[in-house]
Amino acid sequence: MADTESLHAVHTICDRLTERSASLFLGAGINAGIKNNDGIAFPLGVSLGQLICERLLERPGLSLPLDEAAEIARHRMGARALRRYPKTVFRSLMRRYHSSAESS
Repeated sequence: MADTESLHAVHTICDRLTERSASLFLGAGINAGIKNNDGIAFPLGVSLGQLICERLLERPGLSLPLDEAAEIARHRMGARALRRYPKTVFRSLMRRYHSSAESS
């Protein structure tokens, strides 16, 4: 039975790839240890929760677990704003990476 399920999963993935509708999900850990040229690391877990508290909730110094900070931000600002925030952080990090690399 597991072979049938695996085969079905492979066929589904191939179908999505040929339809150009596949989404690759690697998880937050894929960014672990990544730093730009300024030595700034992409925030994960605790540090991302702190950034949400500081910037989205406007409560510097407040330290909540990521899930709690995210839930409060989602309630106050909406799911869309919360989904955009990690992208904004990543883009900012990458801009600093590119500008540092270009000046080298």
